[in-house]
Amino acid sequence: VVSLRGGLAFVLLEDVSPILRCHELTGKLTQVRDLYASIVKAKIEIYGDKDMRILPFVWGVLDASLRLSNMGAATVEQQAVQRVREGNLDEKMPWYHPPQGERRIVTNIEFIASHVEMGRLLLLRKEYDKAKDELQKVADWREDIRKVGKDWRRKDSTVQNQVRSYEVVADGIFRLGGAYVGLGRLQTGENRMMEGLGHWEELVELEEEAGLRVACNHLEVESVHIRSLVAAYLGVVNFLIEQNRFTDSVPIVNKALAQMAKSQLRAHSPLFVRTIQRRAQLNLDCHHIEDALKDFDHCRELTAVLYGQDSVQVGACLTDKARFVQYITEPRKQEMDGARQLAAEGLAIMERYFDKTSTRLVPSLRVLGCLLVR
Repeated sequence: VVSLRGGLAFVLLEDVSPILRCHELTGKLTQVRDLYASIVKAKIEIYGDKDMRILPFVWGVLDASLRLSNMGAATVEQQAVQRVREGNLDEKMPWYHPPQGERRIVTNIEFIASHVEMGRLLLLRKEYDKAKDELQKVADWREDIRKVGKDWRRKDSTVQNQVRSYEVVADGIFRLGGAYVGLGRLQTGENRMMEGLGHWEELVELEEEAGLRVACNHLEVESVHIRSLVAAYLGVVNFLIEQNRFTDSVPIVNKALAQMAKSQLRAHSPLFVRTIQRRAQLNLDCHHIEDALKDFDHCRELTAVLYGQDSVQVGACLTDKARFVQYITEPRKQEMDGARQLAAEGLAIMERYFDKTSTRLVPSLRVLGCLLVR
């Protein structure tokens, strides 16, 4: 594709989106960032660092850096994104939607997106007060549009415009909830997170109804927005687990897995496997033993595909599964024997890779020891 385009500087976003999706699904986030960065470097040599054509790729580098928690790089890249926007876009834009009545002048949605990016960076730095102030501007912008009788979703506009409205507002509102949680305002934080989650669900539903996920006509449709919805689901799950609300978290994990299962590459996704493993543990915490065992078996199958039948990861999975018997008040002899066998198999695999003095053996040894004592 690069050869046909005449060089890396001339590739389009849809050219690289398939390989980006593969990297995303297989957890190779550093490679995602490197690919974006190489394209940005090539385009800057041709067009300069303020050309609008580099914006989606510069944003891709920024997003990857934020997800990798690379605060230094993200700070520089956020400034680069803002520089491109300020050099090409007006700070204000007319808002016609719905078309009845006079138009209104509002802050350009791309500048609102800058507040979201800065909010993400501040959250990474744990500067929750400043992050809240930045992200509150997204909520205020949405309310200002509502107050003048306009539609922030732009349902009368093109699908691309609707998608842009949703992704900016959904991300901003959801992360605003995270800022409130960081400040200890848990109920307000949860409300905001669920509100943002609802917007992400609306966005994915819109894309699927419009056929965008099949046609790939928009910015990384299969990876960014499905991934963003899954990330939001898992963010809510983390919050609920911290509050010891295990029962409430199981349906949210189910929704996350349902979205990830839509991909034909799901068996090669480490995140998919880890999420199944998390649901297995949650089912144990809720004393849903049968459901937990099914998840552990599924996790083992997928782990074997990813890493090999005799891999360290499979050994750890066997050890985790062996713990199920600890959640049974009066286990039968058959259940105890099965658990000990699983723990012994897990330990045997781990011992093939690590010396007997290695701390990596501690979890497997602890589980088997507890079962033998019991």
